[in-house]
Amino acid sequence: MSFISIYYVIFVAFLNLVFYTVPVRGRIKVILAGSLLYVFLYSKGAALWLIGAVLVTFLYGRALGNNEEGKGRAAGLAAVIALLIFPLALFKAAGVWDGWRSLLVPVGISFYTLSLISYAVDIYRKKYEPERNLVSFMVFAIFFPQIVQGPIARFDKWKKNMEAGRRFDYKEFTFGWQLILWGYFLKFVVADKAGIMVNTVYGNYTKMQGLYIAVAAALYSIQLYADFSGCVNIALGTAQTFGFRLSPNFRQPYFALSIRDFWRRWHMTLSGWLRDYIYIPLGGSRKGTVRQCINILIVFGVSGIWHGAGPTFLVWGIFHGACQAAEVVADKIRKNKKDKKPGMIGMGVRMGITFLLVTFAWMVFRADSLSHFVNLIKNMFAIWNPEVILDGDAYYKMGLSRLQTVPLVLGIVSLFGADFLHEKNISIREWTARRPLVIRWVFYLAMIMTVLVFGTYGPAYAANQFIYGRF
Repeated sequence: MSFISIYYVIFVAFLNLVFYTVPVRGRIKVILAGSLLYVFLYSKGAALWLIGAVLVTFLYGRALGNNEEGKGRAAGLAAVIALLIFPLALFKAAGVWDGWRSLLVPVGISFYTLSLISYAVDIYRKKYEPERNLVSFMVFAIFFPQIVQGPIARFDKWKKNMEAGRRFDYKEFTFGWQLILWGYFLKFVVADKAGIMVNTVYGNYTKMQGLYIAVAAALYSIQLYADFSGCVNIALGTAQTFGFRLSPNFRQPYFALSIRDFWRRWHMTLSGWLRDYIYIPLGGSRKGTVRQCINILIVFGVSGIWHGAGPTFLVWGIFHGACQAAEVVADKIRKNKKDKKPGMIGMGVRMGITFLLVTFAWMVFRADSLSHFVNLIKNMFAIWNPEVILDGDAYYKMGLSRLQTVPLVLGIVSLFGADFLHEKNISIREWTARRPLVIRWVFYLAMIMTVLVFGTYGPAYAANQFIYGRF
């Protein structure tokens, strides 16, 4: 049952009804039952991999909690991590990710694996006591909104979430559904429409050269952001309808002033996981600049491999690591100089450079192979055709009609307009909540109609699954 299916909306609405109908003490069991049902519907028999991983990690925590003398602690942790990583490494390396996904690969394996590893390591470090309630632990591990693409959960934060949630709150409930609607808007109106243009150019780069490729590369940056954040917003919104708050995963990433700043804003739960469980254990920045740069390269190499087994993903990760290492060295050189806060022009220049570097890296990420990427770069500089920017008709060669291009442009403006307001700490949902009931519902209905009328789906396009669902 995909997030982009009408059946998902019906499923969430029905589960909301059941959840708030049963007594408070039984609501956690409703969430567990709904999550198990969702996982089995989505992954079929492959869900057994997930259940097995959850049980192994839970029993490890119980065993470690009962082992007061600490015998075999390191060996036990290593064994559990190996058991958790093995299926993920097997499915990626064997190249069966696409063709056999429904039979072999449980939904969200890349995400729940990291959540379970973080729990095992935290228990080993005695950060908190092992969970003794299997129901609570299973909900942490397989809570259905976050199982597809995260955010990556940490048990200590989730435990507080569980203790705070469950009771009905009208504001939280409506805010949740607003966020779900915004997620669908980003997916159908922005991401999938941009994807048509990206796919057209990337598949015909020998004919659509020059600025066609540059425009497609920029559109892919927007497509990926709208697609991934759209899915995460649906996940965050779904959780909020039940009174739970998941960790945010994005904070206006294309307003970043550097690559390091970008990774403080993009896929924040993955960045935090890599920092806490790989970068810091390697020594972080405590062992000198050279060692720090090596640690950064290792971390982003791991990030690239996590995204996919192909060389394009590794190159993408190493490129981001190299950019961050260069920024570390530059900061060391400038440390004795007075660091002036950049003005508006300076911030705009840094933001633009960061976007160009990120977009260049996304070209590697999107390419089918390294040779495909090299050919894209060659053809992008093969000719100079400014009419792609100046002549509106050029865009319609990229797969969309005039009528379809207008809502894409307005959708992109809406996306970055919302990000600008959030960057200024202006909450659109809070502003909407203060409007009269009639105005609020006019706004909701307008958003629903926008998604239904201007969204890219149906037999003509066969709406795509979320991009990060492949990783």
